[in-house]
Amino acid sequence: MRIELTNKYEPLNLLEEQESHISSAEKMQNALNGNDCFGFYLMDGTEKVGFALVRRWGEGRFFLWNFLVDCRYQGQGKGRVFLGLLMDALKNLYDARVVITT
Repeated sequence: MRIELTNKYEPLNLLEEQESHISSAEKMQNALNGNDCFGFYLMDGTEKVGFALVRRWGEGRFFLWNFLVDCRYQGQGKGRVFLGLLMDALKNLYDARVVITT
């Protein structure tokens, strides 16, 4: 598995009860159109398994705004792998020192 930087959000499959826990597709795409947000897909071959939307809020500081794993891949440890790859990418690409979420 690998992560891929993206500036386009294509919705993943979620359970109905999970939809209210993430931003709308429109809001995520609008954020990606700006200069302070970054999108990352977790890829397994050509399959999009997960998506993360991260916002820069200062030098070396980032906010993990949305983090989701397609419902077909949940419960398989892929979210844990994704989070590790995401933290590595933020450190390597953007010199991240602090990453927070709610």
